[in-house]
Amino acid sequence: MPLHQFSRIYEAYYSTIYRYLFYLLRHEKTAEDLTQETFVRFINAALDFKDDAHRVAWLRKTARHLAYDYLRRQKIIKWLPLLTQDEPTTTCSLTYLEKQQDAYHLYEALNKLKTSEREVIILRKIEELSIKESAQLLGWSESKVKNTQARAFATLRKILGGEAFE
Repeated sequence: MPLHQFSRIYEAYYSTIYRYLFYLLRHEKTAEDLTQETFVRFINAALDFKDDAHRVAWLRKTARHLAYDYLRRQKIIKWLPLLTQDEPTTTCSLTYLEKQQDAYHLYEALNKLKTSEREVIILRKIEELSIKESAQLLGWSESKVKNTQARAFATLRKILGGEAFE
């Protein structure tokens, strides 16, 4: 693969793969390392994809496998609150703090979900993948993705006291 083509692919998908790994692993440096490893494997595989959809699916699936290998080695699966650090400074500080507090409670609740439920929430609501795309990535049927998502939302409702969050 020519360097300029790889550079274009790397720039286009780095943040998507990194964000997915960061949400799943709860550790910035590990997410960076595994993102790099994902792209190293991409180069080494020297695959010729017909379109971008197949390319990003391969990258996500490889990242997922690397993350699960890492988690198995560490024997931990946790969730990192997704509090953004790049909130504009012009935002009212009270509003900003309320948003941060809400986000903290939501992601603390996500930490209490089963790994499979948490992953479906990441893919469907954070990464905004379709049910079909999520099913393909996870190697599940579409109905399993729907059922797991429904269970996850029901559990979150219970944990959060019935608050609407979908």
